Amino acid sequence: MRVASNSGARRLCAGSRREYRITVRQNLQSSDSQISKFTDSTIDCENVMSAEILNDLTARLARIERAVDLLVRQRTVKDWYSTAEVAQLLGKAEFTVREWCRLGRVKAEKKKCGRGVAGEWIVSHEELTRVRNEGLLPEPNPYRHVR
Repeated sequence: MRVASNSGARRLCAGSRREYRITVRQNLQSSDSQISKFTDSTIDCENVMSAEILNDLTARLARIERAVDLLVRQRTVKDWYSTAEVAQLLGKAEFTVREWCRLGRVKAEKKKCGRGVAGEWIVSHEELTRVRNEGLLPEPNPYRHVR
């Protein structure tokens, strides 16, 4: 069996001289630049691919799918976010975000929902971007506990 190193992992089958190629495209996407670079790795094997190669390809595919799913979730822009979504994006607890809204540290609005009179807080995309870049607003009444 001969292995040619110039084109990745390329093996010629000794018995039938047939070559089976599986081209795996790896997306080396940089988050800083929106340019995708593709490299081809050619894997040749005998009549049936070995379990090791299949497991390797399955693991690579799972990693690529997780990365794409993460990028889609990060790049999805909505007009309004719930407190749970804001908490997840900022890495805080949902209770903390609700308190920021209640205290006026984040500009938010109440949305009517089906649970009685009280609505739930929603935060605009512009406000979420402002909180990420500039931080919270100063507390409007810092001496609310003092009488």
